[in-house]
Formats: sequence, structure tokens, C-alpha cells
Amino acid sequence: MSSLVEQISLMQLYSLGTHRGNSRTTLNPRLKDRVYGFSNGLAVIDLVKTKYYLAKAADLLTKVGQKRGQILVVGTSLHVQELVDNFIASIPENQVAFVKHRWLGGTLTNWSTIRKTLRALDKVSSMVKDRQFFDSLSRNEQLALQRKLDKLEKFFGGLTNLKNNKPAVLLAIDAKEQAVAMREAEALNIPIIAITNTKIEFLPKNLDYTIVCNTHSINALRLILDILANAYNQGLAKSSSVIISKQHAATSAKENQPQLVAA
Repeated sequence: MSSLVEQISLMQLYSLGTHRGNSRTTLNPRLKDRVYGFSNGLAVIDLVKTKYYLAKAADLLTKVGQKRGQILVVGTSLHVQELVDNFIASIPENQVAFVKHRWLGGTLTNWSTIRKTLRALDKVSSMVKDRQFFDSLSRNEQLALQRKLDKLEKFFGGLTNLKNNKPAVLLAIDAKEQAVAMREAEALNIPIIAITNTKIEFLPKNLDYTIVCNTHSINALRLILDILANAYNQGLAKSSSVIISKQHAATSAKENQPQLVAA
């Protein structure tokens, strides 16, 4: 089990309300083994299982970090957007992309169109930043250009760092609302870390990285996301150490090569 996850206790998870599930009648059958029981018609989430699968997800992100793979974070529910911001801020900028508002169908599966839109975003952004050009426009033209930029940034600004349509992992926060994103990721064989409560219609085929918890407990989500971010950053740190070691070894080998002496 990940050392980061070992540091948290079941009582800590319980005190944050992580165990509170949704109605018994809305339980996804595939999540039956993640439920400890029922109380007053509500599912009681098995925190032992939550901790176990959180550890698996953390291990995955450590491996992704070691390979310097990118994370695509999707969290469009209003109550998780600040948590998305915090997660993004804790990861090096070029290693994470995100969608905070509406996931547009084809974001991954129709990448050629998305890439054109990202180029358009870059062009409009450059036009607005070019003060000499921007100031030469009429007031109405300035407002129209700024509105276009704002709209593009709202829906596509978080994707500008995405290198291609195959991020190393998709992190779906409050996964009940991210079904389209998860379907696209699954179609492209992208591993999915899904953070969800017991009420959800679409689940990934592979549930190894599905973390069941009370998705309305901001403190529980914050703890889980902090662990995942730290796991990824640990992987990045290991990757950097390996690169430095290889560079040092290469330099040492070069210095130890016998020098040719001119006759």
C-alpha cells in the first residue's frame, strides 16, 4: 500500500464523512462490494475498500509521474471546481490539463477538431495581447474579440497543455457527471481514476482505480486529491533523480575516456 495512504486512518476518513453513500435504490450493482451495509435507506461505504483503491490509484499516479506522463483532470460539478484548481496548482503546469466547465463531446476522440480550436485560441489570445493591434480596433471590435477569447478560454483554456489525445491518465472528480469523458478515455484505452459516490450510471470497465466516497464532502475530496497529487509529484521527483543520475553517469564516463595523444 502507498506510504501516503498508510498515513491516513479509517477514523480520519470516517470523521470527514467519507462513508456516507447515496440511496440504497440508486446503488450501481457493480459497486455492491464497496458498500459495508445500509442505514436508514442509505449506503454506508466500506472505508477499508476506499482506502485500498485509493492506494492503487496513488500507485498508478506515482508510476505515471516517473514516466512524466500527463494527467487530464475533469471536474465539471460546481462544488468541486475549487478543488480542481487546487489540484492543478499542486502539479507542474506542463504535466496537467483540465476541463472545469462542460466536457465537449469529441474532446479526445475528435482531436483534430480540438487541435484546430486550440490554434484558434492561441491566435485570438495573441491578437488581444498585441496592444498596438488591439488598440487600433474600434470599441465594438475589441469587445467582440474579448468575448470570443473568454468563450474559448472557458471551454478550451485548460487543454492548451495537452500534448495529444492520449494523456497517461484521466482523473474524473465526481465521476457521475463525467460519463462522456470516461467513455472517450475508455475508447482510447486511457486508464481512468474515477472518484464517485454509490449513485452512478456509467462506470469504467476496470474498477481498479475507482474510489468510492462521499463526493459531497469537500474535506474528504480534498484529502483524496492531496494524496493523489503528492503521489504523482513523488513519481516526478523520482524521474528527475533518474535523469540527473544518468546525466552524471554519462559525464563521468566521458571524463574517464582515455585521451588520444598526438604523436
